[in-house]
Amino acid sequence: MGKQSMQDYADDVLQFIAENQIQKPILVGHSMGGAIALTLALQQLNQITGLALLGSSAKLRVSSVILEKAKDTTTFADAVQLVNEYSFNPDAPKDLIRLSTEAMLKLNPKTLLGDFLACDSFDVTGKLNIIQVPTLILCGTLDVMTPPKFSKSLAEQIPQSQLHLLEKTGHMLMLEQPDAVAKLLKQFLDEVPPLS
Repeated sequence: MGKQSMQDYADDVLQFIAENQIQKPILVGHSMGGAIALTLALQQLNQITGLALLGSSAKLRVSSVILEKAKDTTTFADAVQLVNEYSFNPDAPKDLIRLSTEAMLKLNPKTLLGDFLACDSFDVTGKLNIIQVPTLILCGTLDVMTPPKFSKSLAEQIPQSQLHLLEKTGHMLMLEQPDAVAKLLKQFLDEVPPLS
């Protein structure tokens, strides 16, 4: 079952890190995952080595239409359809959109609604300047869910950040441009100073 706040998800990640004795990890998150990573980073400032935020933002408002449709099991499929329409660039392969839609339709509607509500209430604007670790920010130029202006805002507020915009790419940048995303992540990981 899903959670209904970023804090709950961040607590789960922190527990995983502790149980596996992971020392000063680099946190990587896409969209809501980026919000979870930011939540954890702001609470564990000295316990992380870096951040990578893909298609994310300091605030993740969800369309009221999507929220309303997600609340009702009879319109849940419509909510999933809307999310997938907004998540890919117009020229993305139709099979990619179909597979993403099919995967989301398998989710428990209550879980997806909880995630949407957690996103809608997330807001760490004004706090980002205290993050003092290397941070990679990636966004598609055609991202409708979290448009590039939000990634640019992250880059302006996080001191040690670098921003890369992927042309002709939507919100699901790691599915639309897997090679480019993997290359940028590897470059970033290679540049982060090793633990002393």
